[in-house]
Amino acid sequence: MVGDVGRRGTVNYDLEKTGKNVEIRAHWSPMSGQIELLVSQNWQQLDPNIPYGVVTNVGLTQVDHGQSLPVNAYPTFTLRDGDAQTLMDQLWKCGVRPSEGKGSAGQIAAVEKHLADMQKLAFGYFEREKERS
Repeated sequence: MVGDVGRRGTVNYDLEKTGKNVEIRAHWSPMSGQIELLVSQNWQQLDPNIPYGVVTNVGLTQVDHGQSLPVNAYPTFTLRDGDAQTLMDQLWKCGVRPSEGKGSAGQIAAVEKHLADMQKLAFGYFEREKERS
């Protein structure tokens, strides 16, 4: 097993070593008025008795001005492209939008389709008017 038993009998796996099937779920909580994130990982391939692990707390280490980062300072976690896209999609569902940019490809495609429909209507109208005169 890649993990060890931690406080309160929880099993701690090193995400750096297991690194697969990490999921980050985003959910808008109307009660708190905040977006809640849940980081979990499918552990069934490591231990069939433990279907999922979830991140339960994150700690901070003080770094004073002018002090370099501790040698053991790693990224809090890393995401693969597909996982990052899933997180972005879930944040979008929560109402989060990019602060810069011209909109998503889906929005642009919808506008282009709408313009094409309007052109068909307009040109059809002018053609019918031309035939009447």
